Amino acid sequence: MKFQQLIKAISLVHSSLQNNAVKAVNRHLTFRNWLIGYYIVEFEQHGEDRAAYGIKLRETIAEKIKIKGLTAPVLLLQQFVFLSIVAVRCANVLWLGVHLYLSLVAHSALHLYAQPKHQALPSG
Repeated sequence: MKFQQLIKAISLVHSSLQNNAVKAVNRHLTFRNWLIGYYIVEFEQHGEDRAAYGIKLRETIAEKIKIKGLTAPVLLLQQFVFLSIVAVRCANVLWLGVHLYLSLVAHSALHLYAQPKHQALPSG
């Protein structure tokens, strides 16, 4: 192996694996944000002591968890991410149902109209 090949191999390995690491981190952060949004929505809808926090829920969460970057506005955004993904999934399921229904109707219509017409029996 020549020196220039060594440099090229190291650069290629570095850039390739660094890109994979960035993608993995992005996937994990997206999943984290979705889960945090899910937990907040679930708490707002079903939490036993949710009334104690009222409209200051996200501010109180941000204050208590003390995680850099997870401020009340970020927590609100995570909640919207969760709700928007749920809305898209529901819309996709609804569209799938409509598509299947229309496919069945079309298939039934084709089957109905494709039947040969019965000819009258010869009189005799």
